[in-house]
Amino acid sequence: MKNDLHIQSVMHPLPHSVGYDQTLHTAKVMLAEYGIRHLPVQKGGELIGVISERDIHFALSVEHAEPEELKVADCVTEELFVVGPGEPVAAVARQMAEQRIGCALIVENDKLVGIFTTVDACRTLHRVLEGDLSSK
Repeated sequence: MKNDLHIQSVMHPLPHSVGYDQTLHTAKVMLAEYGIRHLPVQKGGELIGVISERDIHFALSVEHAEPEELKVADCVTEELFVVGPGEPVAAVARQMAEQRIGCALIVENDKLVGIFTTVDACRTLHRVLEGDLSSK
């Protein structure tokens, strides 16, 4: 992989996010509607975590609850992996693999500008192996 390939060129820009106080039902609908597996979580405009399909499924099975009964706050992962848009893809992918992280949140000037997931990493690997870095 080229060392000059930066995360901003392979991230999903302007990702959807969900509010901390919204229900898991809302999060599930958003995940399904947008065909994604991770949602950044914001509270009062501040990025505070991420929620995944797996998090929601686990919370609902442990609590034996309906999605309308639990809030995003009940199962948000507050340990964030945040990088800047100029970070090399190789460094981000290495850290994601080493720490078994499902997504990196891309932040610039304290604002969420993108997300890079393990699926994006696989797409990037495919593009690199095919020699096509110009298309997503």
